Amino acid sequence: MATTIEQLEVEISSNSSSAVSGIEALSTSLSKLKTALQGGIGLSAVSDGLKNINNTLKEMDGNGFNKISKLAESLEKLKN
Repeated sequence: MATTIEQLEVEISSNSSSAVSGIEALSTSLSKLKTALQGGIGLSAVSDGLKNINNTLKEMDGNGFNKISKLAESLEKLKN
């Protein structure tokens, strides 16, 4: 099977174009990922919510916790 210089040039050119397209797609995907991560994907809001729950639990006395526990048990019974 004879291969000419022209055939090799076409094949190299085709492979190069494919590689460039792949690199451009990767670059676009990485840019989108960077943009998404800049906002923390809402993790700061989740963190703030958990801090609020933690602070509320610290402020509750034992009686408040027992009420919540009983409420959870009652809701579980209703679910079944």
